[in-house]
Amino acid sequence: MALRDSLFPIAVLIDDLKNEDANSRLNAVKRIDQIAIALGPKRTRDEFVPFLCECVDDDDEILIEMVQKLGKFVDLVGGPNYAPILLHPLRLLACADSKLVRDEAVASALRIGARLSDKEFAASFVPMVLLLIKGEWYNHRTSGVGMAHLVFRRCTIAAQRAELLEAIQHLVQDPLPMVRRTVADCLTRIVEELSGSEVVSLCKLVYTPLGEDSQDSVRAVTIISTPYILVAINKLIMNHNEADISMNALQALKDETYKRFINGIYADESWRVRHSCADVLVNVLEGYIGYTSVFERQLAKPVILGEQDCTESIDPLIDGKPDQTEVLKEQAQKIAQAKPAASAGSAYDELAVVKLFAKLLSDEEPEVRCIAVQRCVRVASRIDANNISQFMIPVLADRAVNDIVVFVRAALARNVVGLAQFLGKDDSINHLKPIVVKLLEDRDPEVRVTTLLNLPIIIEVTTVQPFSSHIMPAITLLADDNDWRIRKSVVQAMPGIARNLGTAFFDEHLSALCMNWLSDSVNYIRRAAVRNLVQLAGAFGQDWVVRVILPKINQLKTNPNYLHRINALFFIQELSGVCTPELICQHLLPIMVRMTNDAVPNVRFMAAETIGKCAGYVPAQYRDTQMKPCLLNLKSDSDIDVKNFAANALKLLQ
Repeated sequence: MALRDSLFPIAVLIDDLKNEDANSRLNAVKRIDQIAIALGPKRTRDEFVPFLCECVDDDDEILIEMVQKLGKFVDLVGGPNYAPILLHPLRLLACADSKLVRDEAVASALRIGARLSDKEFAASFVPMVLLLIKGEWYNHRTSGVGMAHLVFRRCTIAAQRAELLEAIQHLVQDPLPMVRRTVADCLTRIVEELSGSEVVSLCKLVYTPLGEDSQDSVRAVTIISTPYILVAINKLIMNHNEADISMNALQALKDETYKRFINGIYADESWRVRHSCADVLVNVLEGYIGYTSVFERQLAKPVILGEQDCTESIDPLIDGKPDQTEVLKEQAQKIAQAKPAASAGSAYDELAVVKLFAKLLSDEEPEVRCIAVQRCVRVASRIDANNISQFMIPVLADRAVNDIVVFVRAALARNVVGLAQFLGKDDSINHLKPIVVKLLEDRDPEVRVTTLLNLPIIIEVTTVQPFSSHIMPAITLLADDNDWRIRKSVVQAMPGIARNLGTAFFDEHLSALCMNWLSDSVNYIRRAAVRNLVQLAGAFGQDWVVRVILPKINQLKTNPNYLHRINALFFIQELSGVCTPELICQHLLPIMVRMTNDAVPNVRFMAAETIGKCAGYVPAQYRDTQMKPCLLNLKSDSDIDVKNFAANALKLLQ
């Protein structure tokens, strides 16, 4: 009786998997792992997995949930020895109409395939992949190709590897572009797992035909695989004693692959292909001169559908990226530490590469220009500084003046400053400064503010002096912009600029602007202005806080608008982290205590919260004699929110 009662909820869940209501089915699918645990491994294998195979015709959301759960079912069916039974429902789901479902099914199948023994992998996983690749429908073939790299990684049976490679070669002639494009996309993963002779075969029978495909979308995706092929060849050259092909053949293949890429940029009329070439040019260059890894490329992705694909963000609010200065530094350090491990190709000509890149920078399509500008720092890291000055800088200067597309100029504002690290101080002043100044004067506020945000990168090399006369007009113009996002970005740019300008310049020219932002009509700006000034307080010191910041806090605390009084308390919260205990006790604590008696409840509970957050920065005697009595008094306040905030703050004092 007890056993029957315990299985009753499981029976309900199983019934819900066939329920007419989609929500009931979704909730049941989310708990199929609980069903499997209750049934045990044997019944799960014998009864539940076959039952799930009958549930593969459902809504996409339900199938995606099922696929994700099945990928974690290995232990629930008894371990890796029994895992092949899970491949059947996953194969069915890998043939679904929805690409989202298919992609999840492929991911789960790969997860399970990685846990199979070599024997089970060869007996179950490889035949499934071959069955899919040779399938009648395109969705079967694309899913099979997506699993091929794991077969080449794990399978050691020559006949199976040859059969799979032949099947992939056959797909090069597939009548559907989406299948050929999938093959091109998977080259980056497949080539890493091949032997020398297999790489030669892949390049000759797959990479080369796809690079000449009639569909530009296929060619564009194929181009992306070029650096991965070069890196794979470099690794084979380094391990030539273990290779099944001669060194000369590998070097010849490396030269041929590089030349095909370079010639493709000149010859192809499709902007999608040129976009892909600009995207991976530096990776191809690195692969050809002997690097054995493909460094990560930021921001861009292949263009295959015709939509605008420049991902340069010109809205600083939604940008979501880390501080650009730190990103560039980390990238530069990573690149500097890496050295070529293999020999460079015999056809390398730096001058030709620079001229080619300059051509991409001035391409007729804005998306191509944008991605080329985004890659200019990476390309510059691999070429001589004289070539940067002679060939790249003139084109970038022309783009700053004449490019009519905002997102291209925004990309230029974000990236051109990074060239300073390669040019040095004098050349940066002579060649980069005119470009940066032009961008500071750009007609579009987003471009101007992007330039301001990234100005500290070049200032680190040149010092601030060359730009001091140009910064103030740009800041003044943007500080009162009607778009609050622009104002917010100017606020964010201020600490980096102010630290380079120094205390005296800031006090004379920028202090009034920063203080005005504390009374901005938008709360986001007010809070950003507080954090801005707190950063400066950490840089300029305690005396500066007493002389500049405290008078403004005292002004805000008596402002008729209660929102500004609240901002004074927020200011104290943030400022306490960079101030000495003596300064807090002498100047900030009396303000907090006094504001607990404010007429507006919102100010009182903000004062209570501020006292609680600042308690850790003051000595115990101040917590006991000044903070605690105020909070105890607020616990009997007439407003319920004030009481709650006071109670929470008291806990922080203990």
